Amino acid sequence: MHNISVLIPCYNCSCTDEVNSIWRQLKAMEEEKKDFAWEIIVAEDGSTDEECLKENSKINSLEGVRYLPRKENVGRAAIRNFLAREAQYEWLLFMDSEICIEHSTFLSKYLNTINDVPDYKVFVGGVRIFGNAMTFRNNLRYMYEKAAEGSHSRTKRQKHEYREFRTTNFVISRETMLECTFDENFTNYGFEDVLFGKTLKEKGYGIKHITNPITYNDYEDNETFVSKTEESLRTLYQFRKQLRGYSKLLTYANIIRYTGLAPLFKIMYNIFGKTIRKNLAGNKPRLSWFNKYKLLYYLSL
Repeated sequence: MHNISVLIPCYNCSCTDEVNSIWRQLKAMEEEKKDFAWEIIVAEDGSTDEECLKENSKINSLEGVRYLPRKENVGRAAIRNFLAREAQYEWLLFMDSEICIEHSTFLSKYLNTINDVPDYKVFVGGVRIFGNAMTFRNNLRYMYEKAAEGSHSRTKRQKHEYREFRTTNFVISRETMLECTFDENFTNYGFEDVLFGKTLKEKGYGIKHITNPITYNDYEDNETFVSKTEESLRTLYQFRKQLRGYSKLLTYANIIRYTGLAPLFKIMYNIFGKTIRKNLAGNKPRLSWFNKYKLLYYLSL
């Protein structure tokens, strides 16, 4: 059985349930295979929420867990590179914080897949969107993710293996990770994972997409989600040359610019942008406006 480091970057949220869940799976596998070595490393990326920091510090008491409360926020790319350097085992499992692991076979499925498909060095398990539809009926993040869930099936992800790479839940060999690394120029939110997928392609590493999801069941409020979306669009604009061909929105925006219609879209944003944003960040957002707003916002940059 392959040895593995489980790596979790964390920012202002509790990850104790997630760590305990993955820890129990690792301990069970250790009992089954005595030569199986593992570790869990959680790194705080400059978190400021004292309650979350206090809660997360409890995981230090678990055997095989390292908790690293870093004071400086370095961003989603740099914190993952840091975790990879800290890891000691041959395979790395990266997971977002504040997620759920539903299946007791989550880890074993990844390790079995590594054995079954030895030509691959990168595996992506995907995500599942969970939550009461009535409870989250006016939550934009839930509405958006639920509507898009079908397009993120294993088959559809594999069809565009590099463009569909996401950091939420993936396994990679440590050697491959240290060769490729995330671009640390990405200090703000968004698209560092998309560029990493492009880097893997350029380096000749295939990505094997499988059905081994982690579960989202907690969603930020609408204002926070809209603000994060805007930040990601500013990131996309900043790195638009590197990300050409890896974002549908960028492709649409370039077509509009080539046809000379960009000034019209800027006018539309100036007229309607604030009204649409107010709806999206409000109590009853219209999902049908979300992608339109993203395009208008991007073309206003």
